[in-house]
Amino acid sequence: MNVYFDLNIFDRIEKKCNLPEQEKIIYSELESLIVEEQITVPYSNAHLNDLFRGYQKNPNFIEGHLKNIEL
Repeated sequence: MNVYFDLNIFDRIEKKCNLPEQEKIIYSELESLIVEEQITVPYSNAHLNDLFRGYQKNPNFIEGHLKNIEL
């Protein structure tokens, strides 16, 4: 199944260890669905544009996001 996640969802998955416990559980489950290939989460042009704008402001901004794309 293809599921679209807003870039904010990817960001929360990336930084889930800093979230309250209830949210950590939710975003960990979403990450598991992706890693276990139960869902496919495509990146859109909007995601890539957001990453590019973030890179222009601060090149360190995108490193974690790029690691997520590799999954």
